[in-house]
Amino acid sequence: MPEHTMQTAVRSPELQAKYEARKRDCLRSLGEFGRQNCRDEARVAALVTSLHKLAGVAGLFGDPRLGTIAAESEAALRNCAPERREALIGSIREIMFHEGRVAWPVS
Repeated sequence: MPEHTMQTAVRSPELQAKYEARKRDCLRSLGEFGRQNCRDEARVAALVTSLHKLAGVAGLFGDPRLGTIAAESEAALRNCAPERREALIGSIREIMFHEGRVAWPVS
């Protein structure tokens, strides 16, 4: 996307609202991800997708650190053994909630 288009997009209230919704949805998914989901490959894949989408846009909306954390979390989760997912997701959740400046429960 050309630089001037990105700057315009970031100033768009509609796109800002969509970004905030994506961020809340990702954080909500992390917050609700329980032990029983750690071996559910479809749920894990959905969480990875959510992290990937957040990583791709966070920097455009003034959250570059959150984008980096989401990208690193996505990669770590993709490569994590099922028996280690619960601990990893707990760590990701803690870091993301802090960086995302969102309190749990996400509304």
